[in-house]
Amino acid sequence: MPALMCFIFLEIITILVIKRHIGMKIMGLKIVSIHNKPLSLLQIVVRTIMKYLSLAFFPFALIYIFRNEERITLHDKISGVKVIKTH
Repeated sequence: MPALMCFIFLEIITILVIKRHIGMKIMGLKIVSIHNKPLSLLQIVVRTIMKYLSLAFFPFALIYIFRNEERITLHDKISGVKVIKTH
């Protein structure tokens, strides 16, 4: 549990500073709000926690992605963000 909390904290800080985590930077992706506003701390925290919770139910999360037309993950939908390409 402490290791998971460290991952969550690190990801939150990284997203706050550079608007993405390291993997997203490598892939050329960025997190933005669906309301065209700056990301809030609450959005980032909710997204990160929900992301790790959805990993526990991976098959259902994968089905959700393919069943919705936006092809957006559940944790992005709940937190009101979307992932876009930067280049």
